[in-house]
Amino acid sequence: VGNQSLSGLTWALCTGVLSLPYSIQQSFFNRAFIPAYDQVVMLRKLMIKSKIEEAIQNGVKQIVFLGGGYDIRALMT
Repeated sequence: VGNQSLSGLTWALCTGVLSLPYSIQQSFFNRAFIPAYDQVVMLRKLMIKSKIEEAIQNGVKQIVFLGGGYDIRALMT
């Protein structure tokens, strides 16, 4: 989303929050938008890990990560 499509206040808020250290960003999102956001992310990762391990035990030979981005799950053992 370009800066042109955001209202001035929204753009300033996004720019301000993104310039903060990550730990402060986490606290902001936990309080302002989604309580326990970091726990939700952690549980999602654990669920994905569990499903991958289950699939491997059931004989799956290949797993494709679509849209993995910066996720290092494919490199983890």
